[in-house]
Amino acid sequence: PEYAVSTKAAAAPVIAVLASYGLDAEQAYVAALEFWSAIHGFVLLEMTGVMDDVDADAVFSDMVLRLSVGLQKR
Repeated sequence: PEYAVSTKAAAAPVIAVLASYGLDAEQAYVAALEFWSAIHGFVLLEMTGVMDDVDADAVFSDMVLRLSVGLQKR
């Protein structure tokens, strides 16, 4: 439980940005978890060499933009 509380506190700036998309506090928290999951998966793929043959920076930017566009359409 302490980890969850401290993690949510550390994510406060991200949650605030996501709330600017018109999400309420709970929706912004869930969106932060979604972004965190996507970034975590991205980092794992990059660390294991799956992205050695692609421009990882471009793929990362694309991923963030796609997630952001999805928030705008909700």
